[in-house]
Amino acid sequence: PLAPAERGERALVQATRALAGAKELDVTFGPSLPGQSANSVRLPPVKWPLAAADAARVRGHADHLALRSAYHDPVLHARFRPTGHRAREIFDAVEDMRCQSLGSNVLAGVAQNLTAALVEQLTRKTGATPFGPRPSPMAQALALLVREQLTGLAPPPAAADLMLRWRDDLRQRASAGLTALVASVDDQQRYAFAV
Repeated sequence: PLAPAERGERALVQATRALAGAKELDVTFGPSLPGQSANSVRLPPVKWPLAAADAARVRGHADHLALRSAYHDPVLHARFRPTGHRAREIFDAVEDMRCQSLGSNVLAGVAQNLTAALVEQLTRKTGATPFGPRPSPMAQALALLVREQLTGLAPPPAAADLMLRWRDDLRQRASAGLTALVASVDDQQRYAFAV
């Protein structure tokens, strides 16, 4: 019989592959931040046994990367990605929320896991996301508004100060755009035009 840690890792690997819809996806565990390339996903190292909150966070990172693998076309993304730094940052963050919403809206457990990973990201003071540098506060706030619009999930309490600062201004400036994102969430190209 396998040790509990090995069983846990195998289960996480299989769940990640299943959610990504890719049986051959290479899922590994590494010491740096979670990350992704064309056919592989790197998850943070796991210390077994896991407390419930830690399990949700770890599964959240795995679900995040699996959904990105399933619903994100990097070639299409690169083709429509704007050139300015701030515009790229927003484009990337909002696309990430599109991928997450597609899983959150059909699987409640995935939504809970993604929220746990999001809370960790929001409370980490420095560092990068799995897909690049940590977004600016404005880009993070906009991504949370997009998440709320696409899933109906309010930003977590860890984002209260961030949303207090940015919510009204962003809603005033982007309310029509937020509605357009909902209408195009299933089509990455239409969504990119809406962004």
